[in-house]
Amino acid sequence: VHKVGTSYSYYSRSLKPVQHHKISHLEQFIPQAFPAGIDLIIDAEVLLVDNATGKPLPFGSLGIHKKEQFKDASVCIFIFDILRYNDEDLMSRTLAERKMLLESKMTEVENRVMMSNYQLIRNGDHDTLRTMIWKAIDEGLEGLVLKDTRSVYEPGKRHWLKVKKDYLEEGKMADTADLIVLGAYFGTGSKDVFQTVGGMMSVFLMGVYDKDTNSYRTVTKCGNGHTDDALDAINKKLKDK
Repeated sequence: VHKVGTSYSYYSRSLKPVQHHKISHLEQFIPQAFPAGIDLIIDAEVLLVDNATGKPLPFGSLGIHKKEQFKDASVCIFIFDILRYNDEDLMSRTLAERKMLLESKMTEVENRVMMSNYQLIRNGDHDTLRTMIWKAIDEGLEGLVLKDTRSVYEPGKRHWLKVKKDYLEEGKMADTADLIVLGAYFGTGSKDVFQTVGGMMSVFLMGVYDKDTNSYRTVTKCGNGHTDDALDAINKKLKDK
């Protein structure tokens, strides 16, 4: 959310304009939440909340037709970061510093402008983290976003990690990984469970460079998701090396 005086602009994370029906009426509440905030940029999530409980309704409820199913509900903006406040650029400050400033400048407006809940977890405190993840899931939320309190805000870069239910139960990774091809295995026939193709390198040994030991470390094998054309191109590229 960008606010300059009485002018407002709303953007998604990919910087696309947000449809007006999703954020209608928020402009009358944001000045109440930031009475001294003339010029500010805040990072937030817009959700539909149950007025009786104050709890967010299921994701996707903001759609025009979906909202009609929830009569006693309000559009609420949950704020979790602040990047600019009255001509001061805050992106070079740590997350912990930005949180402190946000809490000192913001006054919650019930079910309209709320502070996103967070909890400080020390490195290695796996039990608390596990409890928080399942609590969020039990409450019908997507999951948790993990952030380093020492991180600064860099546009286009992520200093956070999202943990969702399907990552935990189906063995999916919580984020992408930038890996190096360290080796490859030749297929022995038609495609099998590893998508191996006879005479072609089709299962790849992936790894990372460890700068502390000046060596490469293996991470996983990759053998799924490649089309025949992609495998052919990969083989030609690797054979040229």
